Amino acid sequence: YLPADRKEQFQKTGVGHLLAISGLHVSLLGAGLFFFLRSYCLSMRKAVVVTVVFLLLYGQFTGFPVATERSVLMMVCGLLARYTGRCYDALSAMALSGIITLLQQPLQLFQCGFILSYTAIAGIVLFSPVMGKLRPYFEKNGLRGKMLRAVFSSASVFLVTMPVILWFFYEISPYAILANLLVLPLLSLLVGAGVFGCILSFFWEAAGGFFLSTVHYIL
Repeated sequence: YLPADRKEQFQKTGVGHLLAISGLHVSLLGAGLFFFLRSYCLSMRKAVVVTVVFLLLYGQFTGFPVATERSVLMMVCGLLARYTGRCYDALSAMALSGIITLLQQPLQLFQCGFILSYTAIAGIVLFSPVMGKLRPYFEKNGLRGKMLRAVFSSASVFLVTMPVILWFFYEISPYAILANLLVLPLLSLLVGAGVFGCILSFFWEAAGGFFLSTVHYIL
């Protein structure tokens, strides 16, 4: 129900991915729930089971769009790796999630959402070894190093997805890297305030509205 002009503003700024329930949201919710349960409530294996069930139900609740299905399946792979004591391999998890999606909907292979979702995560995964080599340089420079690392991550995703964006939309946002650097640090606050505000509004509408206003102003 977002107005078309507002949606276009997000897309042209290069932060349209905030409107899609994808890896950023799923990882915040899933990892947050897992580490909370693991730290305060349950054993590691029981926390894995509860979190996996939550992720699958959450994906079903959202209708399992492609980006959500990819992120949920990859996170489930990561949690099952912890459950079995195995190492998590992001490329293998990405490939498995892609295979499962294409077995269900083969024509997704030619859809913009599918291609963008997988090229974005591939950009992060494939560029991470390069980041590992540069990490000592980043760490030696304190806050400046962290900023450089954030720029590198954002730039890697931008460069890898740029051909896909040009192919489907015929335009790119040259300041998308800077826009994401401003917005992404606020995403955890946005998702947390949104979830907490929604739950709180069932019991205390005014307080819930206060937290949801934080989400409104961030967006």
